[in-house]
Amino acid sequence: MTIPCVICVAITGSLPTKANNPAVPITIAEQVESTHKAFEVGASIVHARVRSFAVVCG
Repeated sequence: MTIPCVICVAITGSLPTKANNPAVPITIAEQVESTHKAFEVGASIVHARVRSFAVVCG
């Protein structure tokens, strides 16, 4: 018997700046790519926060 599992990934994290983490996806294209990669390795749900590009990138 298998037990179903839902994997949720938060692609933008809690500190969404390149200064905090150079790998954090900021642009829509980066977020789509990150989501696709997460899906390929088993994620079922993506949690993303929409933020102002000007605020995130300064």
